[in-house]
Order: sequence, then structure tokens, then C-alpha cells
Amino acid sequence: MERPVTVRAGIGAFVVNFVLGVIGSIVAFADIDDLVREAARATDDPAITEDVLRTAILVGAVIGLVLVVLHALFIWWAWMGRNWARIVLWVLGGLSVVAGLASMGGTTAETGFLTSLGVFQTLALLVGIVLLALQPSNEWYRQVGWLRANRRR
Repeated sequence: MERPVTVRAGIGAFVVNFVLGVIGSIVAFADIDDLVREAARATDDPAITEDVLRTAILVGAVIGLVLVVLHALFIWWAWMGRNWARIVLWVLGGLSVVAGLASMGGTTAETGFLTSLGVFQTLALLVGIVLLALQPSNEWYRQVGWLRANRRR
């Protein structure tokens, strides 16, 4: 059964968000020494050394990498017609949109490039969420689920 345009474009928007997120992470972590210096300047606690900050940043990067892999899997499962994966993308995408909108109002130390990337990611998420919620998408996921359930009998 062919995927409707809303599913193809919706999943495509999530892929765009994913790719932009990976690019943003690469740019942000390209100079880890600068990240450590910025974090050291932001703390007043003498117990937090640069080594502690470097370790925390690296642990955060590893956790982020695991989340990136999970995100890619959810996109793949949604592409394959798994409705639960579509719901996970809605929930996580919705939380990311709220966080993205909240961060747009504040001041950050990010570069203009990373800020612009964040805006495009938020827009891509909004598009993906809306497209995957439209009626043609709902019907396709329902039908794929029904076909999958009845093939096993």
C-alpha cells in the first residue's frame, strides 16, 4: 500500500529535523575546549574543575548519541507504518517544539548559525507533527496496522 503524501512529507520533515540536529551537534561539539572554557566561566564552584566539566560534556555527548540513534529508529518505525512510533514522534516533537519556542525568547550563548538551525528544526517539527496528524495519515496508519494484524492469523 502506497504511503500518502502527508506521511511521506511528515516523515521527511522529521528527517530534516534529525539531520539539522546532527549538524548542530557536530558544530557545537567541534571545539570541546571552548565548551569547557565557557562552562568553567559560568560556574563559581571551585570543586568543578575543567576535567569534571570535560567529563560531563563527554557523558552528555554519549547520551545524546544514544538519543540520536533512538530518534532515527522511531523515524524508521513510523515510516514502516508503526502507529506507536508516530505517536512517540508526536510527543517528543511536541516537547521539542515547546522547548524550541521557549528558548527563542531567551538569551543564549549560541552562535547565529546554531540559533537559525534551531528555528528551522522547530519549523520542521511543526510541519511533521501536523502532517502526521492529518486524516490521510491516520487512515494509512490504521490500514497498515489492520493489514499487519490480519496477516498473522
